[in-house]
Amino acid sequence: MSYYLELQFCPTYKQLLDPNASEYAIRIQSNINYCKIMSSLIALENKTTIEQGTLLHFELLINSWSKITDSKCFFDESFSHHMKRDVIAPSITHGTYMMELFEIEDEEEDLPYLELFSYYYQNGRKGKSVLPMFMVRNPYVIERETGYKLPISQQTIIRVGLDFADACGYRYFNCTNYEKLTETK
Repeated sequence: MSYYLELQFCPTYKQLLDPNASEYAIRIQSNINYCKIMSSLIALENKTTIEQGTLLHFELLINSWSKITDSKCFFDESFSHHMKRDVIAPSITHGTYMMELFEIEDEEEDLPYLELFSYYYQNGRKGKSVLPMFMVRNPYVIERETGYKLPISQQTIIRVGLDFADACGYRYFNCTNYEKLTETK
């Protein structure tokens, strides 16, 4: 049985970093800022909206991180790490989905900023935003040594999504067909 897993992401727009932040939090905030800057620069370079700049930036990330160097790519390493075996990740491609607003953590604090950013993100257009996602072609990986197909678990797909989110500055939002995955490791 073959079906796509669609891991949906949205830009993260947390404004401030806690003054007592850990090294991990500082690295994540740095990735978020880099993501904002690159999306904006791509939008300016292509004379388009931040929305389109974000989608182009995400596409560049997926394409470059899917390239194999030294016999592995980012996704091979992430799946291998979480499955505790040397595996070949399924084919990963980029896509889009639509959502009304960005994810809200704290309604009182975030809502005014998110509405304002949504306005700028969409270049004044009202309605749903187009946001990035990546699609996993098959719900299994291939073990390098044996060639066996191993099912991807719910826990593994969450961790791979979070690895990607931490590394690139986007927020992991949702995964379609998640319920079809096995619940075990």
